Amino acid sequence: HFRLESILLLLFAIDAGFLHLRFIPFLMLILVPLLAKLIAKWAPPYEPSVDHFAVNAVLIVMIAVVVVLFMPSRKKLEKAVSYSDPVKAIKYMDQHTIPGPTFNQYGWGGYLIYTPNYHRKVFIDGRADFYEYAGVLSDYLDMKAVKPDTLFLLRKYHIQSCLLYQDAPLRTMLAALRGWKEVYKDKVAAIYVRRQAQSSPQPSLHTQQQGHN
Repeated sequence: HFRLESILLLLFAIDAGFLHLRFIPFLMLILVPLLAKLIAKWAPPYEPSVDHFAVNAVLIVMIAVVVVLFMPSRKKLEKAVSYSDPVKAIKYMDQHTIPGPTFNQYGWGGYLIYTPNYHRKVFIDGRADFYEYAGVLSDYLDMKAVKPDTLFLLRKYHIQSCLLYQDAPLRTMLAALRGWKEVYKDKVAAIYVRRQAQSSPQPSLHTQQQGHN
């Protein structure tokens, strides 16, 4: 029999897991032990005499060896990340005076949070429910889709720079506006700065033409 608190915790975990994907690991932590307890009722009793400890040890060692051999190196991981995340753009922002607040793409929020040399608050990240409650998510979606209120929303949040996907519709819009200037671009990202945001001269456009090494 399951205790009432275990059932209530499971129901809470199921609800959270269906609402937000990031709670799936939490759901698994609650669900797996309960399932194991349930299945154990139909499982045959454990008999230590039939256990093959030597075979189990060999299998564990083999699995460990395979994991070590196929574990990607740090260099390979960094190379893979550079194909989808703004690695070089962040390096440029760290070395130049880029005014904030900065608008960023939803898909890059988590990466920016955990990037040591990104010294500013993110506009949005993967925790969509928090931003939805505050109304930021709907505003982000409007700006992402370049809805008629996009310029108003950029002013509402005092956005002074934008870190955008290469193919972002917002990039196309900003490129056509005199009030914004592209100061950086590579194969992954582009940076736009509001012209009147800086009292010092605007940085010249920096283009990263080289491919990923």
